[in-house]
Amino acid sequence: LVLTQDGRVAKQLIGEDSLVEKEYLVQVAWTGHPEAQALNREFPPESLARLRHGLELDGVALKPAQVSWQNERHLRFVLREGRKRQIRRMCELV
Repeated sequence: LVLTQDGRVAKQLIGEDSLVEKEYLVQVAWTGHPEAQALNREFPPESLARLRHGLELDGVALKPAQVSWQNERHLRFVLREGRKRQIRRMCELV
């Protein structure tokens, strides 16, 4: 965990061109099936594969990401880039 008020440091760590991996734990709500409880068992494997590789934002292909289930309702993302609202937009695409 890094806390900084220096924009140059923040950009080096989380900017689009950063080489630093960023890890996020994301709580998931599947709007297509709001009744689903164990999302990790019901979410299509091909959609998870698309989150890992094969998506593009703003006409530019995303770098491959590590995406896995942490538990029934949380996805773990490890990204090597930092586009604006990237995880939210990735999930909306699948």
